[in-house]
Amino acid sequence: MTDDELKELVASLTVAQKATDEQIKATEEQIKATGEQMKRTDEQLKRTDEKLERIGITLGNISQNQGDVAEEFFFPKFDQRQSFGKDLF
Repeated sequence: MTDDELKELVASLTVAQKATDEQIKATEEQIKATGEQMKRTDEQLKRTDEKLERIGITLGNISQNQGDVAEEFFFPKFDQRQSFGKDLF
């Protein structure tokens, strides 16, 4: 291998190394951005879970309230049936 060929090889390797270094830097920046996005996503999921829990509690309370209303409405009818005899129904 001549000196000129060796110089060309080293120059091409230097150019390739610079391109590789730039790609590594871009990849590291993307990894950092992805990590930050994952952190924001985790925070949003936490808030969503909290909202869903509150909604579940609210819906459970609504169901309980509806049950209480139904009992208040029908229970006196059962008491009347026992008091006045079974021929009312």
